[in-house]
Amino acid sequence: MTDSDKASGNASSRLFLRLPVIIGAVRTPIGSFRSTLRNVTATELGSTAIKGVLQRSNVEVDAVDEVYMGQVLQGNVGQALSRQAALGACLSISTVVTTINKVCASGLKAIMIGAQSVQSGHQQVVIGGGMESMSQVPFYIPRGDTKYGGFEVIDGIIRDGLTDAYERIHMGLCAEKTAEEQDISRNQQDTYAIKSYTRSIAAWNSGAIGPEIIPLNIKDKKSVHVVDKDEEFSRVNFEKIHKLKSVFKKDGTVTAANASKLNDGAAAVLLLSPDAAKKLHATSLAKILCYTDVAVNPVDYCLAPTFVIQKLLGKSNLCLSDIDIFEINEAFSVVPLVAIQKLKLSPAKVNPHGGSISLGHPLGMTGARLITHLVHALKPGQKGLAAICNGGGGASGMIIEKLCDTQGVYILSAVRTPIGSFRGSFAQLSAVDLGCIVSKEALKRAGVDPGCVDETIVGCVLTAGLGQNFRCPNLLFYQLAANLSKYSTNKIEGMPVETNCVTVNKVCSSSLKAIILGTQSIQLGYRNVVVATGTESMSNAPFCLKRGDHFMGDIQLVDSMQRDGLSDAILNKSMGFCAEKTVKEYRISREQLDACALASYNSASKSWERRVFDDEIVPVEVQQKKGDPLVLKEDEEYKRLIPSKVPKLSPAFLSDGTGTLTAANSSSISDGAAAVVLGSEHIVKDSKRKPLGQILAYSEAATEPVDFTKAPVYAVRKLLDAAGVDKNNISFWEINEAFIVTKMVFVNELGLDSNLVNSRGGAVALGHPIGASGARIVVTLIHTLKQGQLGVATICNGGGEATAILIKRLT
Repeated sequence: MTDSDKASGNASSRLFLRLPVIIGAVRTPIGSFRSTLRNVTATELGSTAIKGVLQRSNVEVDAVDEVYMGQVLQGNVGQALSRQAALGACLSISTVVTTINKVCASGLKAIMIGAQSVQSGHQQVVIGGGMESMSQVPFYIPRGDTKYGGFEVIDGIIRDGLTDAYERIHMGLCAEKTAEEQDISRNQQDTYAIKSYTRSIAAWNSGAIGPEIIPLNIKDKKSVHVVDKDEEFSRVNFEKIHKLKSVFKKDGTVTAANASKLNDGAAAVLLLSPDAAKKLHATSLAKILCYTDVAVNPVDYCLAPTFVIQKLLGKSNLCLSDIDIFEINEAFSVVPLVAIQKLKLSPAKVNPHGGSISLGHPLGMTGARLITHLVHALKPGQKGLAAICNGGGGASGMIIEKLCDTQGVYILSAVRTPIGSFRGSFAQLSAVDLGCIVSKEALKRAGVDPGCVDETIVGCVLTAGLGQNFRCPNLLFYQLAANLSKYSTNKIEGMPVETNCVTVNKVCSSSLKAIILGTQSIQLGYRNVVVATGTESMSNAPFCLKRGDHFMGDIQLVDSMQRDGLSDAILNKSMGFCAEKTVKEYRISREQLDACALASYNSASKSWERRVFDDEIVPVEVQQKKGDPLVLKEDEEYKRLIPSKVPKLSPAFLSDGTGTLTAANSSSISDGAAAVVLGSEHIVKDSKRKPLGQILAYSEAATEPVDFTKAPVYAVRKLLDAAGVDKNNISFWEINEAFIVTKMVFVNELGLDSNLVNSRGGAVALGHPIGASGARIVVTLIHTLKQGQLGVATICNGGGEATAILIKRLT
């Protein structure tokens, strides 16, 4: 048996199933829009929930392995936003963190992914939850040329949270469509809304909700006051409900009263493996038994919870009568009314303590609130079901499911676009466009019918302005985004609207994390085919205009690319400032940095001369204002280097005479996308496909945010130890060159042959589209390896984290 065969066996044997248990679930009060919680950031709300669930559960902060927090409206929150929440709750710097965006289902999806992490044996103690401050969502100003007459200001709440990205209509119009087609009257919707309010009032008065609340201490100019109760339910005027005008359509049925509101809040659920619960002497409150997703046509998202309930019952072999409480998110009254009507549910079992209409709906939080409430509302032996729809036509749900054996995960194809320079050839293409192009080609090369895809997981960081749940490759009867209408050939024919989708934000690690999450889903038997895509258009990151009061002469624009992608939100410093610390710590000279950077450019140039990248590249056709389309087949950035100017460049981040990092020895702001199609053993055997490779193991690590450039060292040490593989058995290494010092420290600390690290050049030379780079290094690695060889890809991210993966080339 070869070393690589042993590695494969060892890695597989270490991945065993552990049924997760819930030992804590809490939430903050929910604030009304621009009201009591208006000055509390989403990450501060998240910190409160995380800290609260640990305190209530008597679990030490150092015990937490990983955190997943859902958040939708991420513009101007700062990079690594869930990392901000985790460190704000005083969690260990070694705790790894990922942000989840599945629009309204984000919080529930975060819990589902956390459960996967425990079940697969990847982690022992995980927090899943959600957070949102809709009161602080900025306005956007599109990047690019400003037309005569001024610039357009876009409301981030409407653009990224409340507008269907395919039909370009408000979610309320979709609700109107469902109400009309399902024959649900205005009176029925108003009556349901009144019941939601009366139930919430009764629940608060009876103490049914209080136990799940973590109070917030709110400071103002003169004092500190405690907020320990939801605001929205107390603002109702029952006399006006039937008199209100419809909001979205003349003579429509959806009003401000029978729809959910704009709100602020956070929730957190603590998940443990049975071993961890025993070790920590923790009392289990509940156990996760089944979870799943569904998807339908985006405009019919109000119907999706009905389908997810049916799917959950089918997977768990339960009947409707087995469920004691249904928590169905009240995005609009029509959503639970459709489920009650179609499934013949007992109305008394549906949202017995009220829902989002009366309590509020902070988008990224609500899914986690449903689970939190079920944990507290259920009696011993009872079963509860949570279901929540999300923009894009999806829904997520949770009850019970048996565990299944882990299985091997295979790479069926791996491709990427060329990487475009900032405001270069790809400037007119959005991240959605690029992601669609690369996902389509990945499926084509894998020989996979788009209809066979179970889920798409998309890593993307700068999501402001992209619209809600952009469902990267999912096109069937609709265009993916407005710009895509110009590129009808980019449609992925046959991708059903039922395909599940989620967006992941782990800064630079986003798309490598997407690959890992897809791997876990397949290992656990939940999926057979997953498309993991990374995409970023840094050229189109908008400017943000802060919401709220503005003093005369004091309107300030915030560059979302800098704020959400290139600045450490914990230290409030540029990532380059942090990297300079590492340079000084390792006593690396400017000359050494430049020499290593030039070597990266040289490797990239020679690789392109030899056309070794051709196998991984998807040519991209870009329409021009005049003349024939431009077809980009090659990376742009490496060609722009003028070697003679490298030593003369001024430091980019420090101006005190000690700076060493420049535009030449740092990665560039870029546009691009990469995709990997993952398949199960069943898919491989059934179709007799010859996969490119196999994923053997993965790991994550975290350290002080300022030391993020060193984090790949810790992640890879952890990876090799978990897989039982010696570093000498690794044929090639790919590390993302966020800064060239990252590679230099990695090589030095692990004692590696530098010729085997980024042998085709790295991000310094090729470019760094931050949401795509994690997948890009995996794509390059699998095409660099020869049959039977092992390779490692690793990438650091803002917040002090790193992710790593071990793969084996099979063909």
